[in-house]
Amino acid sequence: MTDIDVYYREINPFYYEDMDDVMVDFADNGPAPNAGMGVGGSVQKLAEVKHVRKYFPETWLWESGKTGLNGEFVFSSRVPDTITSWFATAFSVSPTNGLGLTTTPAKLNAFQKFFVSLNLPYSIRRGENFELLASVSNYLKQDINVVVTLKRSDDFAVLNSNSLDEEYVSEEMIETILVKSDSVKTISFRIQPKKLGDITVSVKAQPPQSSGEDGDAVDKTVFVKPEGFKMMNATSFYVDLSETTAYDDEVDIWYPIDVVSGSRRAEVQVTGDVMGPALDGLEKLLQVPYGCGEQNMISFVPNIYVCDYLTSVGKITEDIRSRSVKNMQRGYQRELKYRHGDGSFSAFGESDESGSTWLTAFVLKSYTQASSYITVDSSIQSKSVQFLKNQLNKNGSFNEPGRVIHTEMLGGAGRDNKGLTAFVLTAMLESKDHIDPTLYEQATRGSINYLEGLVDKNGISRTYEKAIILYGLTLAKSPKANVLLNQLMDANFEKPWSRTDTVTTKSPVTDDIRITPYHPPKATASDVETWAYVLLSLCELDRVAEARPTVKWLMSQQNSFGGYHSSQDTVVTLQALASFAKKTSSAEKDMIVNVDANGLKKTFTVNKDNSLILQSVVLSDDSRNVKVRATGSGTAIVKVMWRYHSKTPIPSLLPQNGQNKAPIILRASTNIVSNGQSVVSACVKCAEDIGMSMISFDMPSGNTPTNVEELKKNKQIKRVEEKDEALHLYLDKIPESESCFNVELMQTQDVKNIQDAPIIAKAYYQTEIETSVLYNIAEKSVDFCDMCKGDGCVGCSSSMANNWNKASLTAVALICVLLSIIFAI
Repeated sequence: MTDIDVYYREINPFYYEDMDDVMVDFADNGPAPNAGMGVGGSVQKLAEVKHVRKYFPETWLWESGKTGLNGEFVFSSRVPDTITSWFATAFSVSPTNGLGLTTTPAKLNAFQKFFVSLNLPYSIRRGENFELLASVSNYLKQDINVVVTLKRSDDFAVLNSNSLDEEYVSEEMIETILVKSDSVKTISFRIQPKKLGDITVSVKAQPPQSSGEDGDAVDKTVFVKPEGFKMMNATSFYVDLSETTAYDDEVDIWYPIDVVSGSRRAEVQVTGDVMGPALDGLEKLLQVPYGCGEQNMISFVPNIYVCDYLTSVGKITEDIRSRSVKNMQRGYQRELKYRHGDGSFSAFGESDESGSTWLTAFVLKSYTQASSYITVDSSIQSKSVQFLKNQLNKNGSFNEPGRVIHTEMLGGAGRDNKGLTAFVLTAMLESKDHIDPTLYEQATRGSINYLEGLVDKNGISRTYEKAIILYGLTLAKSPKANVLLNQLMDANFEKPWSRTDTVTTKSPVTDDIRITPYHPPKATASDVETWAYVLLSLCELDRVAEARPTVKWLMSQQNSFGGYHSSQDTVVTLQALASFAKKTSSAEKDMIVNVDANGLKKTFTVNKDNSLILQSVVLSDDSRNVKVRATGSGTAIVKVMWRYHSKTPIPSLLPQNGQNKAPIILRASTNIVSNGQSVVSACVKCAEDIGMSMISFDMPSGNTPTNVEELKKNKQIKRVEEKDEALHLYLDKIPESESCFNVELMQTQDVKNIQDAPIIAKAYYQTEIETSVLYNIAEKSVDFCDMCKGDGCVGCSSSMANNWNKASLTAVALICVLLSIIFAI
């Protein structure tokens, strides 16, 4: 506990011009002198700083191991640099003694009698400045004079308001304060970042050497974000040299005219395996929060396919296996939060009125696949199967009693559950060895007959339904599967990679000149999932040669992290790519890939030994075109990625099939309630049901939401999640008539010149349907020294001078000039 008193030092209120030169010279002549003023004015030597504290994890230990014969498990770990108390609990499992638990947590105090702590925001946006609070704690028996030094850095400047014109200087700031025994004193610095990315703030506090304590130093980082909207683009090439010896391609890197300065970054990645991008981005395949039962699966399922594939081709390593198993264990446990008492699962657990047939089948299938690597409770699986059997209709189709999460699965209102039935069937077939034989036969035979009947009656018109039914019947070894596959693979059947109506040379948005040149939007999540099911079927039927165009197109749709649009199209596509990779892993691979980007040339070698390694090169900010040439044999993936911030969002364009999608209409307003308190209101509506949707509020720097519990009581909101300095509201759907959601904010860090923050509303499964706006809670600008009262405000003159505004000081200066003229006369 601290009282966080701010220490005010005596400063001469009168300013003269030569002061600046003296102060600057003192800072520029080298580091702070190893001396401090004693109580009687004598010079004392300062204590040395022997260790800089910079390791501050939020959690520390989570270890497991086997005990020795003496019953002890011994390991060592570095204690974090945080001055705090750590509490540890443990449990053990024994084949003879069962489960053992600690009765009382073990406590470890990480403490020192003299230390400095820093209070600063986690991140800010460029153009903002923030207050750094340095609190010096003295638990010695005597009062001490402490020299506090803020280390000079080229990454930021410090406010210096000792002149009439406020300015920031890049100097080492040195202050001496008196800290009484068993007390804390705080001084503040106003920091202005000068670059994007992480900046490190270093502060040291040195007591007199005679105190017997070492000095203390702390390094902490602040992340400086670009202003505006974050945009990410990726274009991938599937390089296939199985029938040729050379491959040439190129991609244009484009930015809008209003791109935020300094925010551009481009990179080329090369890997020799179709699973390489997913393996590299295993924990971040999608840049979305994982706050519901279906989204959580994206942190769980891909690990299964990676392990299966690498094990089958003999490339699994202990590191990859350990990392994947940990991800599976976490995902498995988290998913149980969304389980109902009847064995079903739903997006938001017991807060939903009913479990979901679709999500329950998805979990059943995934738990079965994961059981090769982690322990899965068989009773959970049995109850899930029983729930699914209870949803079986007499005609063999499955019913969905829960809220429709995946709207494409049901094909819209009023249609039969063809896609849902095929999905549940595939889950049952892939879980066959873990289901009671009688129950399995009852649950699958009717569904197979139902789907085969649809094929016979030519009753499947939608491409998505054809693809998922194809996969279900393929797993069931039904001869009807070939009928659907032949339809989909027919040369006259339109495929997304053969469409010609999406190519244009100019933007269809005639009143918007920001996009230069125009690039057609990528395919929808539904398109990706559709052709992933086709690829799965081709691999299952050993028709791999026909699969290469599908693989090439699917690879071209990947995002920067190896994922796709949503969790479902990502997991299905990764399963399909893993299946394809298993079938083709024995092929020879010896390739040279040459990359030329505006004069920057890089050569990559790809072979069997390094096929899983992700090789990359960062391009210059002015790169606008990347040429790729590959020679040799085998296959490889070349991905060109670029990201930037834009001051305005790129407008949503019409989908590639030319059909209108109902846009989301979003508006935002703010209200400053009082100093440090504000309310932002997001009002949203959508003309049609687009399924599960999200509204995400990026927080203004230094602010945090205060009405989260109240928002959770709103019946329109299914879940509220705080993550990565953003607040996410999950909705079953965006309402047809406008609804407003108010978020109350409290300023917790002193940040000035607050920049705009975005609000984004989007459909989760139709990611092309998205809109965004900017909002701002900034009040009238106030100088740091006008706010900071007292002598603890480093870089400001005395409180007397602070109480005089600049107009008053200007008037005084004019009076002095007039008096000097009079006396001269």
